[in-house]
Amino acid sequence: MLSPLVMIEEELSGFVFRGTLIGKKLEGVLRREPAYVIADGVHTVRELIDIENKNPLRHGPIFHEVALDADAVQELAHWGYTGDTIVENGKVIPLGQKTSRGVGGGITDVTDDIHPDNKILLEHIAEVLDDPLIGVDFIMDDISISWKDQPKCGVIECNSAPFIDLHHFPLVGKPRNLAAKLWDIIYLESKINKKINRHVY
Repeated sequence: MLSPLVMIEEELSGFVFRGTLIGKKLEGVLRREPAYVIADGVHTVRELIDIENKNPLRHGPIFHEVALDADAVQELAHWGYTGDTIVENGKVIPLGQKTSRGVGGGITDVTDDIHPDNKILLEHIAEVLDDPLIGVDFIMDDISISWKDQPKCGVIECNSAPFIDLHHFPLVGKPRNLAAKLWDIIYLESKINKKINRHVY
């Protein structure tokens, strides 16, 4: 049965990643994360949040503190926890669904972890779109595993004006100077155009 009012799509599984390509080359990959804490088997969820909020990066202009608000309480309940639960060591405790930095979300640089097949795929996307600057958002369980072996992964969006500052200031991992990479291709184009103009005139 067909309907012009309904579209059914298979749900993808995993984290939201951002791959930024400059000059059709993959220069940085980030994992965008909802607010979370990692259990240590000693502290309650509430105490873990207090500890995480002591991270100095959460007191600057980029990342915000993690809140034990109504959304976090609801998310904890989904997993069978409360703010007073002590969870086994090493377990990741999600505190929401949104990956926004404004609600405590985090960003981890995973550029060095990407599987070669995934890099090839992202660079092929840049080739097809023929754009010197593009941010590709995709969902995947594990970026270190080929997309061919993760059936519920996929690209969800391509951005022609991505925020490259995300790569400069991750919450976890190595900062990447994508502004310099972008300037390199802009400056190269400027030099080429100057030579062409001199030749024409």
